[in-house]
Amino acid sequence: MTEKNPLLKKGRRGKKLGANEIDQYMGSQIRLRRTMLGISQKRLGDLLSLTFQQVQKYERGFSSVGGARLFQIAQVLEVPISYFFDGMPKDVQRVMPIKKLQYRVSEPNAEPLIREDAEGKFSDDQRLTKRETLELARNYYNLTPTLRRTVLGLCRTLAKETQEENIKKQTAETKKVGRRVAKKKD
Repeated sequence: MTEKNPLLKKGRRGKKLGANEIDQYMGSQIRLRRTMLGISQKRLGDLLSLTFQQVQKYERGFSSVGGARLFQIAQVLEVPISYFFDGMPKDVQRVMPIKKLQYRVSEPNAEPLIREDAEGKFSDDQRLTKRETLELARNYYNLTPTLRRTVLGLCRTLAKETQEENIKKQTAETKKVGRRVAKKKD
């Protein structure tokens, strides 16, 4: 890390490397979307006129993605540019702190634009990046709309039944613990 800017790291030859946690997050979003579409790094590189090694560098966060290149990637992956920033964890956002507008400029006494939970954090759901989730999503969208609705209904029913079973198990465990505690008091 350099003294002037803690975000810039020095490489082996003393050059400043500009990639940081934000680049890593954006890269993971690029990888997630590419994988969801079933596109290889080589294919994405061909579509962007890049080598697959450069795509790897972007995905791993070793290289920063410039604005024009990000626009091009968004077009190829068929997502808005905001996709690459949506859901970014607060600790990653703090890497490059900026003063955010807390209120609309036209309404200084309005409600805050940004709402956080009690701890000031947003949840980071890692399940979305698992290969089985990506495979499920890719296959789901290959189904006809009627079959998708049927599969979705089935998943909801199974999830609800699983939750109910877990609640019953937790209740039974709580009762057992309560009985043990009562016996120890006697």
